[in-house]
Amino acid sequence: MAGTQVLHLIDSAGMYGAERVILTLLEELQGTSFRGILGCIRESSSEVPVIAEEAVKRGLDVEFFTMKRGLNVWGAMQILRYARSNDIRILHTHGYKPNILLSTVPRGGIRVVSTVHGWAKRTAGLKARIYEILDALCLRRMDRIVAVSGAVRDDLVKRGICQDAVAVIYNGLPLESYDCHATDPGVRSEFGLAQDAFVIGAVGRLASVKGFEYLIDAMALVRGDIPNCRLIVAGDGPLREDLTRRIAVNGLTPHVQLVGYQDPIARFFSAIDLFVMPSLSEGLPMALLEAMACRKPVIASSVGGIPEVITDGKSGVLMMPADSAQVADKIRFAYCNPRIMATLKVQARSLVESEFSSATMAERYVSEYSELRGMLGPGTGLIR
Repeated sequence: MAGTQVLHLIDSAGMYGAERVILTLLEELQGTSFRGILGCIRESSSEVPVIAEEAVKRGLDVEFFTMKRGLNVWGAMQILRYARSNDIRILHTHGYKPNILLSTVPRGGIRVVSTVHGWAKRTAGLKARIYEILDALCLRRMDRIVAVSGAVRDDLVKRGICQDAVAVIYNGLPLESYDCHATDPGVRSEFGLAQDAFVIGAVGRLASVKGFEYLIDAMALVRGDIPNCRLIVAGDGPLREDLTRRIAVNGLTPHVQLVGYQDPIARFFSAIDLFVMPSLSEGLPMALLEAMACRKPVIASSVGGIPEVITDGKSGVLMMPADSAQVADKIRFAYCNPRIMATLKVQARSLVESEFSSATMAERYVSEYSELRGMLGPGTGLIR
């Protein structure tokens, strides 16, 4: 069979881990028989999601699907009409919206694979919890389900999805883009950081699930022990004002910066000595893999798929979530043991090279697509 197009569907409100995974996968697929198209679901025809802008920069194909929020059968039909008219027989969904949409209508000969990047779980509000329940129900109608970690697969099984129906495909990185060997004095200067500072970095959406408040409180605890300690946090989100106030209340304004979204993120990593991820819930965080690929020692919460990546004391340091005192203790340990940290960061880079490359990720998705392609029958024409 000739090359097969795959339409990747997402309703995106920013440029976070899942978005970066999708774009990396689309780039890797360009050299295979499964060329990908990014399908952006949006509410207004004037809206251009950040992921779409970035896809265009990378020379990727983008299609927009404009529809009202909520359960939108017309919107689902719009997607299927586009797919059939362009001979697209495989759809790849990412997130609640496309999963729910495509479960509302008969799909005929079109096959659907869905990647579950992770659920917020205990940090989710009522609306998000309802969406998670609906998502789990809709996922049962997919032809293939992919979890980005064993922990995400276990979450799906707890929601009643058969374990045999879920494949685990770890996220991957284009390793050539993440190869920091030393601290970059120029980047430090741009952030107003002294060259002799002990700089901690964190990356993620400024939302409760990322646990940044515990890291900020930990900075207040270590400030007396490590006078030259500084923290820079890359990312944006709804808690920016709350976190700014927390920094001020703790007297940390000279020591902590929220520096917003950073691109390329590898340049941000070149300014830091230590990466800390205090998350309360994760699937398989891209920022963690990126820090490891950039040869930065990492401290991360033992939640979600993180323990599948980090072996404590070998490829990084694990800690319990939601515990500022423990975050502070781990930071002190890293500061006082530079030789151990130097060993950990070398082992971390080696692990990413062997297990978490974008080429490996793409190979595994191609295998899933190939099985779906084998299930396809002759075209069934346009939905009328």
